[in-house]
Formats: sequence, structure tokens, C-alpha cells
Amino acid sequence: MKQLLCTLIVASTLFARRAAAEYPDVDPALGCKRNPAIVGDCFRIHGRVQVYNGASNVRIWPVGSTRLLGVLPTEQEIVPDNVRRQLSFSKRVYGNFQVCPFTAERPAHMRFVCVQEAEHLVIEDYTSVSPGARPRITFEPALESVP
Repeated sequence: MKQLLCTLIVASTLFARRAAAEYPDVDPALGCKRNPAIVGDCFRIHGRVQVYNGASNVRIWPVGSTRLLGVLPTEQEIVPDNVRRQLSFSKRVYGNFQVCPFTAERPAHMRFVCVQEAEHLVIEDYTSVSPGARPRITFEPALESVP
């Protein structure tokens, strides 16, 4: 019994360290581009922002890829206001985004980022849409940035 308890303690410690490495400690008050948790150069993508269940609720699918980028920190995502206003389970937001990485690129792993800028947004709104019907489409072309 004592050996099992020791094994569980060691395993939980290793898991906690691994989780801490995968989910960096990000302070949303510091913004995006100047955040000390950034590990590389910011880059531009054309993608779709969507809200999901699970860790990293807000994710970006870079159009044409099979990857997802998780936006951190969860529940206080660092995104410009023009994106934040649209975050909902019933909306998809396409646009051009400048993102800054909190984690290094790793095959088969979600990379964590913040969004510094967003422009040329196209919003698909599925609120009150009956099955098979087309979503309501709106546009927000203006560029907005995180301070």
C-alpha cells in the first residue's frame, strides 16, 4: 500500500510538471506581443476562430492545415476586441490574424498562442438557424490590436 501511494505521488508530480510545461503561465494583463511568455516570433495566418469545450476554449484553425492553435490563457484569452465580441459557441470567425506563440511547434500537439491583431473578419452566426439553413454572415474589415 505504501509503495502504491509513493508511486501515485511521483506520477502526479510528473504529470503536474508536464502540464505546467504544456500550458505556460500567461498573464493576460501584459497583452500579447510584449508578453514575457512568448517563445518565438509572431506570425500571420488566415484562419477560423471558434469556441470549443475543453482546455483552451478558443482555438484557431489555420485554413488549409490540419492543425489547431489554442488561444491562452483559458477563460481570459488574449485577443483583440473585434474577436472577443464575436466569441460564442454559435459563431465562427474567419479572418487574418497575427499570433504570437507561447509554446514551440511540436508535431501532433496543439500550439498555444495569443492574438495580437485581427482584421478582415467574416462572421458566420448560427444562432437561431434551423438545421440545413445557411448562417447569417457579417463582415468586420477594420484592424484591431491588443494594446
